[in-house]
Amino acid sequence: MGGAAVRPSVAAACLAVPPLALALAAAAMLVTTALGLHPLWPRTLLSPAEAVMVGDDAAFVRLVTAGANPNGRTTVGPGLGREPSKTMTPLEAAVVRGREQQLKTVSMMGATVTGDAGRNAVCLAYEESPELVPVLWGYGAPRVAPEDCRPE
Repeated sequence: MGGAAVRPSVAAACLAVPPLALALAAAAMLVTTALGLHPLWPRTLLSPAEAVMVGDDAAFVRLVTAGANPNGRTTVGPGLGREPSKTMTPLEAAVVRGREQQLKTVSMMGATVTGDAGRNAVCLAYEESPELVPVLWGYGAPRVAPEDCRPE
C-alpha cells in the first residue's frame, strides 16, 4: 500500500505561505495607515451640515475650528437626509435632526440664529421638529407664526 510521499520541503512551504501572506498584508496596512491612507475605512470628508446631519458634533466643531463657515449652505449627500440630497445650513440640519444639543453646539460655534437664517430655521422647525421652535426663540430666532412660513 503505497501512498504518495510528500517531501518535507513542500509541506513546510505550504504551511508557511498563509502566515507569511498575512504578515505582509498587515505590514502593508500599517505602512499605508502611517502615510495617512486608510485601506479599511476610507475617509469621507463631511461638510459642516453633513456632520450635523449624521450627529457627529465633534466633526462639526473640528470643521468650524479649521475654518469652515458655520452658516454655509452645502449639499447634504444622498442617504443623510430625507431626500436624496438637499442644500442646507448646519442650523437647518440640526433642526431636521430634532436634537436640542446640536442646536446648542451649532449656535455656540457661530451659526446665525437671527434674521433670515433664524426665520428659515423656525419655519423648518414647524414642519420637522415643532418642539424646537421655543428653543430657537430662546437663541434669538425671530418669533414667526406658522402661517407666516407658507410660501406665497
